[in-house]
Amino acid sequence: MCKRDADDKMRGIRNADNNRYNCSIENFIRDEYSICREERQYAVFLYNILRKYGKGQSREKLAGEEKEDILAILEACGIEADDDIEYVFYEATFMRDFFKRERRYCAVIKNKASLADVLLQRDYEKEEKTKTDFNRRLIEYVFQWAGGDPPEMNMENGDKESGEEDAYLRYNLGRNIPKECRGLEKLEKAEEPETAGNVREKLRAMMNSKPDIAVIYQKNGQRYLLFIECKFESSEGRYDSLSQREVQYHIADFLCGYLNERNCQEYIKVSEKMKSGQSRIVRFKRSDRGGQEPCLPEEGNILIKMLIDYNDKVFDSLDNL
Repeated sequence: MCKRDADDKMRGIRNADNNRYNCSIENFIRDEYSICREERQYAVFLYNILRKYGKGQSREKLAGEEKEDILAILEACGIEADDDIEYVFYEATFMRDFFKRERRYCAVIKNKASLADVLLQRDYEKEEKTKTDFNRRLIEYVFQWAGGDPPEMNMENGDKESGEEDAYLRYNLGRNIPKECRGLEKLEKAEEPETAGNVREKLRAMMNSKPDIAVIYQKNGQRYLLFIECKFESSEGRYDSLSQREVQYHIADFLCGYLNERNCQEYIKVSEKMKSGQSRIVRFKRSDRGGQEPCLPEEGNILIKMLIDYNDKVFDSLDNL
């Protein structure tokens, strides 16, 4: 083929269905040929769909193919037909935020301040490195997870004799633990070497990890917490030796126990969809042509085109209000 013929052929390819395949801004999000590869963008679409169609009464209004599609999306997320979604959260930093709130509560109890004022002050915790029950419970949980016995911890606020040995009860354990927190090192060294090596890693991972989507749903009058990790072209992340989804499961397990104790009742349970010890995984796919990969019990597949179409319908319905 001469150069001229080759150029003509390439020109014809470029012009064929240009609106669908062209590399241009308006095609950044467009059906299965979207240019975007960012799973967080598609996770936002999934968040909107779960918010719109999560309750059973919303699904009752659907029919035909639309109902089948929505039920398939929910099933991929682990939500069954008789589940009612109450709340959906996107990239919720549960551990860090509960720690901050708990520290402010404890500071109010210690100083007899106004709770409303303390909660509204952005920089309050910079002045009050108050010990919290949240850290005590978290450290106990992680030692048990790591296979060791929980240590004894001094929870007496303002105890001068303890010096800074208990500073680990004051700090965000997801950061590089400051030099003042020698007490945590002391606790680690008291355990078996393999346990000690795991404690810091697990503490940091739990404090820093966040699920792409968190769902609170009701089933037969019981409230459940479900974490969903969304993947597109990337593989599952890791925190050193820990898998991303394993850490997220332990966050849910810890939070449910912590909140149940604070509420003095079985307030919330870990979803049975996470009983495998990992958060639920949802994989976004461009197409199912050539054969859909089989879904494992703890995962589901959702087509990107379906996400885009039903996300658009969510906002189309708002325009008609």
